[in-house]
Amino acid sequence: MDNTDKLLIVGGAVVVGLIFLTGGAAAAPFVSLRAVRDRVMKQAEWIWRAGKDQRVEPALLAAMIDVESSGVVDARGEAGEIGLMQIIPATGKWICDYSSAQLADPALNIRCGAIYMRYCLDRFNGNIAASIAAYNSGPDNVWVDMSRGGKIVAYSAAKRHAMKVMGRVTDYRVLFRQRYPTYYGLMFRPDQWFLNMGDFDGLSG
Repeated sequence: MDNTDKLLIVGGAVVVGLIFLTGGAAAAPFVSLRAVRDRVMKQAEWIWRAGKDQRVEPALLAAMIDVESSGVVDARGEAGEIGLMQIIPATGKWICDYSSAQLADPALNIRCGAIYMRYCLDRFNGNIAASIAAYNSGPDNVWVDMSRGGKIVAYSAAKRHAMKVMGRVTDYRVLFRQRYPTYYGLMFRPDQWFLNMGDFDGLSG
């Protein structure tokens, strides 16, 4: 779950490179965007392995970690979410058969998050925006209305969460390409991206 509120405008002025964290996962009031990326990329090897194993683009997993936990390994959410990918214990038990103690391990947390994201991608036929929203709010709270041109119906918080994640993927693609020459083989095709907020519609709240 997304338990951080990241604000880029303070006192009416844009603060470049700073985010203000108010969620339970925040350990300090101000963290630079670079510091968050650095924290996330410390887990690059585990992200790469999990992404490769589950056929989920590593840059997407990294962006999810960025938004979910700001890269804080021992992050805890208000609803009991655990770790880098903020996995609820019940979800971890269902999707990965992991205990809460296992979910506290960064490598296993990332692996379980990747498995869960693959489940969401399969359920929503590769629709990345819908899958991120489903990861955030639960698959039963998201659906794609094909009778209305494929509109994604989801809660407003899940929509905002998905757009935050998708907005961070490009930066992580650059970082992963620098480390892994074979990265292009794991990239999602451009036609799999649903970047326009117009793809979302429906439930508010």
